[in-house]
Amino acid sequence: GEERFPSATSLGLPAERVVDRPHRQRGGESRALALLADFLVSRGERYSGGISSPNSAWTACSRLSPYLAWGQISLRTVWQNVEGRRQEATGGNWKRSLQAFLVRLQWRCNYCQRFEMRCWMEKRSMCSAWEHLRQGVTYVFGDLALLGSSTEKERLEAFEQGRTGYPMVDACMRCLLETGWLNFRMRCMLVSFAVYNLWLDWRCIAGHMARCFLDYEPGIHYPQLQMQAGTTGCDLRCYSVIRQAKDQDPQGDFVRKYVAELRDIPGGAVLEPWKIPQGSKLHRLAAKYPPRMVDEVKTSKASKTAIAALQQWFQGGGGRDGREPPPLEELLSAKPSKARGAGGGGGGGPRGRGSGTAAGVEVARRSGDIGALLREGPAAKRRRKGSEHECCGSQEDVEEDRDEEEAEAPLERIGQAAGGPESPRAAFSRCLTVAASAEKVP
Repeated sequence: GEERFPSATSLGLPAERVVDRPHRQRGGESRALALLADFLVSRGERYSGGISSPNSAWTACSRLSPYLAWGQISLRTVWQNVEGRRQEATGGNWKRSLQAFLVRLQWRCNYCQRFEMRCWMEKRSMCSAWEHLRQGVTYVFGDLALLGSSTEKERLEAFEQGRTGYPMVDACMRCLLETGWLNFRMRCMLVSFAVYNLWLDWRCIAGHMARCFLDYEPGIHYPQLQMQAGTTGCDLRCYSVIRQAKDQDPQGDFVRKYVAELRDIPGGAVLEPWKIPQGSKLHRLAAKYPPRMVDEVKTSKASKTAIAALQQWFQGGGGRDGREPPPLEELLSAKPSKARGAGGGGGGGPRGRGSGTAAGVEVARRSGDIGALLREGPAAKRRRKGSEHECCGSQEDVEEDRDEEEAEAPLERIGQAAGGPESPRAAFSRCLTVAASAEKVP
């Protein structure tokens, strides 16, 4: 008889995963080639400068990732056509955009090859310096009262369903559930929120995110999850969801499109509905939207402080010979070394008065003092902006994501950072060595 593919039901998939998404991209080589042609003729010029906002990225991005992931178009076909177009491009933003896109393809190959050699990254953190803080699927980065009365199951379900009480986070998750696609910056923001604000283990969100992504590619998925979660040992990329909302969706168009409860809230008010005056008409319109699960500022401050201290301990040689990290309270209260406090302008260590000065920041940067960079003053950060792109922001100001800057950087500069007793890149390499030699996870 005629052989047929088994149905999703016969494979035992839950009912909620059987239903197709009507707004997803449709497959096929012909569609992939048509999309590539459209990108090279019209949309590609907007790639550089248009990929950060979920509004503009919808058309500024190539949208070829699902077709590459499912093998419906080859990387070689894409590369050759884009490179040919780049060489003949004149005027406008074409050359810059297509060069940025090509480097993204290089990044894609780079990450896939890394994962091919280190597939244990699916199960194990590259840097295990704060694994001891894990209880269930929650990392205890500080006082558990900061998480409110919610259980970890409730936090995880709220994240997966887009019911966290933060409109930009929920809009991004609901967009993924509906379409299977979201631009890179917003994907990073989702992981950041889950880890730094909900204190969830990156592994507990990995499966859900993989199912959401129509363009799921393991070689990109797991390395990026760990990078955004900070478990590489040298990255600390915590996104302020309010700042991202105001920067990337200032009028709330994206939020209103995907968060039905807030569709009648006009303008930027939709980004922070908890600030709408009680008793007003708008407050009544927003009443069906869930309250915030956590305080974004307080939870991110606690998690960044803990992770920065443990990263710094690891970069300083901690963890060698199987040593366990000291208690978090001990790390946070430890006095900084002279090398890390010398440039503070009389203030002493990174917590001193001088840590926000340009000189103090420079010393902290060269010594690999992540904690000092976290506490870097906004003024010093602004002076540095445009010249170097650090992995950390201050406690109040989070980093500017490096979407386009990284896309334009040559591959040999990828991952470079200032050195100290042990540079972040060296610490990252040591993470890989230690993790690879550990007991294999089945």
